[in-house]
Amino acid sequence: MSEEPANVEIDDDEWLARFILYSRWIRGSDNTVKQDAFIPPQDSELSVTRHLDLSEEELWQAGQVVANTRP
Repeated sequence: MSEEPANVEIDDDEWLARFILYSRWIRGSDNTVKQDAFIPPQDSELSVTRHLDLSEEELWQAGQVVANTRP
């Protein structure tokens, strides 16, 4: 997995993944993701992962790497 620079242009038809790392972003009633998970913070920095022809398993592995670096 490689890290992309923060200001790389993303095509309009490109698929992205967002890893949900906080339980407050998940509805307890039905385990769906709240919209808050996709609202950029004040600094407009929102991390996503580009699919870039990755398999579903590779995307989950990328998410696990991200989660493992968090406290």
